[in-house]
Amino acid sequence: MDMPGPSHVPGKPFTCPSGVLYPSKKAFKKHQKALALAESHRRRKEREKAGRREKRTRHIEEQRLLGRDVLAEEAAALAAAAARAGPSKTARRTAERMATAASRFTIAIDMSFDARMTAKERGSLARQVSHSYAFNRRSGRPVNLAVADLEEGSE
Repeated sequence: MDMPGPSHVPGKPFTCPSGVLYPSKKAFKKHQKALALAESHRRRKEREKAGRREKRTRHIEEQRLLGRDVLAEEAAALAAAAARAGPSKTARRTAERMATAASRFTIAIDMSFDARMTAKERGSLARQVSHSYAFNRRSGRPVNLAVADLEEGSE
């Protein structure tokens, strides 16, 4: 792969024809090869995408000739799926467990001493509260957690 441009002195930086400085001629060639490969990849992806688009258009047209409106059917199926979906399985389980926890007790975490803590202590406290919340959420018998006296703008 012969590169046009000025002659190169080994051990000296290499300036390519566009004026970009490379540590060596080998680095320049490697970079050019990587650029060519990336461009080849982009063109292949473009061709594949165009092929998929053309195939889908052909399918829709064939189905239209047979009397089916594929786009309307897909839109109806998506709307039905969205209506059925509702909350996720995990969200439903958490809501069910928390509903049973409503009759139990509440743990309050007092944050009024936030102003007297160092940044490191505040970070540690935030981590502890986060871990407590996550553990409670996954617990088989969760409790109600409340954070009290948390000031606006606290870290």
